[in-house]
Amino acid sequence: GRELSFDQCFANPQVGNTCTHTEDIGVTCSGPLPVRLANGSNLCSGRVEVHLNATWGTVCNSVWDVNAASVVCKVLNCGMALSATRDAYYGEGTGDIWMDNMKCDGTELTLDQCSAKPPVRNNCSHREDVGVTCSGPVPVRLMNGSNMCSG
Repeated sequence: GRELSFDQCFANPQVGNTCTHTEDIGVTCSGPLPVRLANGSNLCSGRVEVHLNATWGTVCNSVWDVNAASVVCKVLNCGMALSATRDAYYGEGTGDIWMDNMKCDGTELTLDQCSAKPPVRNNCSHREDVGVTCSGPVPVRLMNGSNMCSG
């Protein structure tokens, strides 16, 4: 379970031709926690929202800091975190508040690698929704590919 790629897993190619396609396997990956910014002045600023249980929800401001904001900016390809906003700076969200006590050290590649807890009922309200202001989108260009979507 710690291999970085499928070819690092143990396999026995010496089994011969005893398998058929009726024994093919498949996987469904959860992927990184989807994150978006809402109600900001551009695509790299706004209220932080995460997608859980098929619903977008917000993050409560307990211990929210620039380290956590840095992870959000990194995930969204928005450069560096200029600020970690609290207390619904980008407006109050609606619906669920999915996370509280979000602690990151800033080196995480995705927000779900940070520690967090579900909010305790009546502990958080949308008046405490967090946000970020990032330096802006980081330009990306694909080169030497066979078409505009490779390289």
